[in-house]
Amino acid sequence: DTETCTNVAGGYECHDFVSFEELSSSIKAVKSNDNQTDLFSSLQLSIKTRATDTFLFFMEGTGGCFISAQLKQGNFQIHFNFEQSNAAQTVEIEKNLADGEINVVEIDFFALNNVKFTVNGIETFNKAVTQFQQPTLESLAPHRILIGGLGTQGSIQDQSSKLPKNPPTFDGCISNFRINDLFVPLYENAASESLNSFIFESSSETTLGCNSGDSCSGVDCNDGHCRNVWRMYKCDCNTGMAE
Repeated sequence: DTETCTNVAGGYECHDFVSFEELSSSIKAVKSNDNQTDLFSSLQLSIKTRATDTFLFFMEGTGGCFISAQLKQGNFQIHFNFEQSNAAQTVEIEKNLADGEINVVEIDFFALNNVKFTVNGIETFNKAVTQFQQPTLESLAPHRILIGGLGTQGSIQDQSSKLPKNPPTFDGCISNFRINDLFVPLYENAASESLNSFIFESSSETTLGCNSGDSCSGVDCNDGHCRNVWRMYKCDCNTGMAE
């Protein structure tokens, strides 16, 4: 059991990776609490995958406002438009995140025209983009956030021209999804209903934990340590030893 729960102001949060392994219907759908009037300023999530081209998440708000994320050739890419009058923008970091390791990605949107990416605590990208007006959380995600896939439910497939066209469902695991440091629960009962965060709505064909099988079974690392790195293994040498 890898789930850990902590008491926070207003309730509790429970954290665990959620695995997306099915090719057709791996989704998460959550909706925001009402009255989220703070300006949207940041995103954070942890991912573990070897899929180089895959869907990560999609949020759509009012007035043409949306943001989506994917891996493209292993690079983390976001596509967003916060103002209907402007064209959508795409920002990408040239860093391979499809390496089977746990990668923590943080994205900060600064007022008017700056986006910063931080991967595993190291700033990797800071770029000025076309000027934009930061939306409120309420206007950005009033209905749903789709995570890992678009799913097969009619209420999710009706939708809008902003949705990616037939994106490959995420093959890997995701944890610690936060928007403006507000917790986004990825499974039922992951947070208390009184918590000032987002609300879990539904999921399909997902499992708790980072489940890719035991790739280390039968592997001899010559006294080193074998680690599962999503459908593959990696031998870590002991101190003073080399591969």
